[in-house]
Amino acid sequence: MADFLHSLRFKSNQAWGTGLLLLILLFFVVSIGFGVFHYVGDVAESRKAIPVIATITDLKVGGSKYRPGLIGVVYAQDAAGLIGFKSVYPHEIAGCEIGDKIRAKRSGIALALVSSPCPINMN
Repeated sequence: MADFLHSLRFKSNQAWGTGLLLLILLFFVVSIGFGVFHYVGDVAESRKAIPVIATITDLKVGGSKYRPGLIGVVYAQDAAGLIGFKSVYPHEIAGCEIGDKIRAKRSGIALALVSSPCPINMN
């Protein structure tokens, strides 16, 4: 009788272990699927991005514990009113001032700024 009960307990533990393993595998498969789906979507959106010219609305320069050296942040707004920002090194925006134009790419409601020295050639 004891052997029978022991075998039932072993089978129960084995079933729980198998179920848990299947749940973990399912989680990884679903997370990889979501990752691939979002990556493909981001790539497709970036290819549909429209080049625009944005106006710099704010410049901030300071240090960061995450990036070595002096860094800055550029905030800009395009004609449609979308606002974007980008962390840059100071030499990437040499000569830029508030009100200057900067290149950007608009994709949906996202505005991605492109680092370039000011003033940019408007041609």
